[in-house]
Amino acid sequence: MSAETGEAVVGAVLRLIDSEGNKVDEWTTGSGSHSTKVTAPTGTTYQLIEVSAPDGYEVASAMTVTVDESGTISMTMEDPVSEVEEDESVSISVSKYLTCNGDRIGATSAAFYVALYADEACTERVSGIMTLNYSYSSLSTVTFDGLEAEKMYYISECDENGVATVSGTVEDGTLYYAEYTEGSEIAVDEAGGSTEVSFENEFFTIPTKGYYKEAELTITKKLLDADGNPLSSGAVFYAGIFSDADYTTLSDSVSQNIVELGLNGASEVSEIVSVALPDDGSLTLYVTETDADGNPVANADTFAYTVTVENGAVIFTDTGREATVVITNREIVEYSSEYEYMTETETAKATESETSTEATSVKTGDNSAIALYLSVMLAALAVLLAGESYRRRKASER
Repeated sequence: MSAETGEAVVGAVLRLIDSEGNKVDEWTTGSGSHSTKVTAPTGTTYQLIEVSAPDGYEVASAMTVTVDESGTISMTMEDPVSEVEEDESVSISVSKYLTCNGDRIGATSAAFYVALYADEACTERVSGIMTLNYSYSSLSTVTFDGLEAEKMYYISECDENGVATVSGTVEDGTLYYAEYTEGSEIAVDEAGGSTEVSFENEFFTIPTKGYYKEAELTITKKLLDADGNPLSSGAVFYAGIFSDADYTTLSDSVSQNIVELGLNGASEVSEIVSVALPDDGSLTLYVTETDADGNPVANADTFAYTVTVENGAVIFTDTGREATVVITNREIVEYSSEYEYMTETETAKATESETSTEATSVKTGDNSAIALYLSVMLAALAVLLAGESYRRRKASER
C-alpha cells in the first residue's frame, strides 16, 4: 500500500521467503489482497521483500512476518512515494563482464543479479533487483531508472532476494568474485542525466558447464553500385555461419548463426557475434551470404547482386580470438556485344536511343531502304529522258 495515501499500490513485485532464503511465494500486487498458504508451526518466521516497485514509488525495506496462533500470517507493506519528478530523475546503466584470469569468457545461458544500495555496506537496498542475463555472451547490461540526482548509490552483486554478495558459485561449484575496477559508488550530478558503470565476475577456472573461452567474429556488409561506388540502401541482408565448407550445417558454437545485416540507409554495416571456443582452443567457421532462413544466395538467379566474401573460412585459436569477414555485394549488370557492362537502367536508355536512330538511318544488312532509293532515282531519270525526247521532237517540227 502507499505510505502517503493508504491505497493499494498496483504493480509492486513482492516475494515471501523462508529463513533459508527459499522462495515461498511471489506475486505482483493488484487492487485487492493476496493470500499465501503455508504449513508451519506457530512462531515460524518469514521475510517479505519487495523485488521491484512501480513508477512513482521507492522500494520498501524488507519486513519479517510470523505465523500466529491461528496459523495465519498478516502482512502489510508500505511503499514510500518517490519525491523525484519524472523529468528530473536520472538513470544508471550497469554492465557486468565475465572473465577468467583477465580474459573474457562467455556463458551459454546464465543469470546473475544486481541492485543499488544507499550505504557502502550494501545493507539498505533502494532499487529493484535486476537480472543480468547471458545467452552466448560475456556481457550483460541493465538500467536503473527513476533515481535521484546528486545522490550517492552503491552497486553490488546480490542474490535473487537482493542480499548483497561479494562472491558466489555457479552450477558446477566454480567460485567467482565480484570485482569493481571502476569503483562501486556512483552518482549522477545533472537532473535528467544518465551514466554508465561496469564491473566483473572473475573466475579462476572456466566452469565446466555452460561456460567457454570467448572469441569475437565481426561480419561487415558492404553494398556497391555497378561502378564499384558505395550504394546507400535500406535493404536487409543476412550472413550464415556454418560448421562446414559446403554451407550445409549452421554452427551451434555462436551467439547467432544467421546474422541480420540491415543497412538502414547506409552502404556499410557491421555486427559482432560471440564465438564459443572448444576446450582445445581451435575452431573453424565458414561464413557466406544467405537468405533469412540460412540458405546461401551467391550466384542464385533471384539474387540481384554479385557476392564476394573476404576471409570466409575463419580459424580461431587461443592466441587468435578476433576475426573479421567482409561480404561485398555489387549490383548485377547486363552485357551487350555493343555496350560495356551496364545496369538495367543504362541498358534501357541505350536501347531506346538505338531504336530512335534506327528510324532515321539505314542499318547494315537491311536492303529495303536501298531499293526505295533506287526506285526514286530511276523515276527521276525517266522523267528527264521523256523531257529531252519531247524537246527534240518540237525542234524537228520547225
